[in-house]
Amino acid sequence: MDPVVPVGWWRNLSGIEWLAAARFAVLAYNAVRFPILRGGSLPSEVRVSILVPARNEVPNLRRTLPGLLGQGAAEVLVLDDGSEDGTGVVAQEAAGADSRFRLLRSEPLPPGWLGKPWAAWQLAQAAGGDVLVFTDADVQWGPGALGELVQALGAYGLVSVWPRQDVQGILLGSAVSFLLNGAFGFLPHGVLRRLGLANGQVLAVRREAYFRAGGHRAVRDPVLEDVALARRFRQFGLFQGVCSSGLGCTGRTGRWWRGSARTSSRCTQAPRGFWWDPWYTIWPSTRSLGSGVGGV
Repeated sequence: MDPVVPVGWWRNLSGIEWLAAARFAVLAYNAVRFPILRGGSLPSEVRVSILVPARNEVPNLRRTLPGLLGQGAAEVLVLDDGSEDGTGVVAQEAAGADSRFRLLRSEPLPPGWLGKPWAAWQLAQAAGGDVLVFTDADVQWGPGALGELVQALGAYGLVSVWPRQDVQGILLGSAVSFLLNGAFGFLPHGVLRRLGLANGQVLAVRREAYFRAGGHRAVRDPVLEDVALARRFRQFGLFQGVCSSGLGCTGRTGRWWRGSARTSSRCTQAPRGFWWDPWYTIWPSTRSLGSGVGGV
């Protein structure tokens, strides 16, 4: 005998059940609607500058700088932002005799600026590439990652990578999962695009568009300068979009995790974060939590 489904059953759902249903609907929508980046080689006609602001990053640069130099960019610039641990010396040693590497020393922080926007602005002014790729010193790039990122940039003015999170410990997993779920579990693709969400761990911009929008000089004091920069691009009418990927990088999250969490993603794989997302809401894991790329 077939089970009888009462008419108007949805009227008996609780608020939590409605919220869960809406969340799973958004997850399913995003899994279908998010464009997926495909692998590709770095276009030979595009001159790319990789820009790394660095302050007290000795352990990270020893690990990540060789991967950056292996991406095939025209130049890799590291700005030593007043480090006290010999970051500049270690960066130069890690780069060896590679002629594409340049080490810059930061000028004193001007009034009204926060440190990271000031470092990024100096790097952008010193760079000579048509495409500027800002990346944190704790992000380790895998082979071919830059080629896919540049191809993803396409006609966009800005592309921001949201790495899949790989954290250690249930407490950290819970916190990171909560943050990612808020973005990808409740906000549809179109909303994310309109909000101009961005992640400063990896941020690629077209040089002309960057300076047209005022660059980091226009967002010198917000704490979330990456989001502010993305919204600045929108304000200037630059074409924007949001796409999903697993960028071929591994690294550590921001300093507020005090180095105990790691981020990772892979450029050549389709994102799996949407389907794993409900599981990580219930039981945060020490494995990958999600990935995404936003283009503005």
